[in-house]
Amino acid sequence: MFREVKEETGLIVIKYRFVNVYSRVFPERHDITIVYLCECDEGEVRLNDEHLEFKFFEEIPKGIHPYLLKAIQDSGWKSLKDG
Repeated sequence: MFREVKEETGLIVIKYRFVNVYSRVFPERHDITIVYLCECDEGEVRLNDEHLEFKFFEEIPKGIHPYLLKAIQDSGWKSLKDG
């Protein structure tokens, strides 16, 4: 997980917590997603060629996809800073 974050974003994970494993079956595929809530160093984000953009947010954006919303809600994402 640490290597993957570094390769895809250029950031170094300094603190993390396992959130959950999500499995969703669609007609065309079966997705398995492993979610961690991570705190990273304050380095500059440098995306690799697998990604086009990134965003940081303080509040959950309106209209976010329900699967992402579920993972964010399950993560307790604001509490990582406190714990």
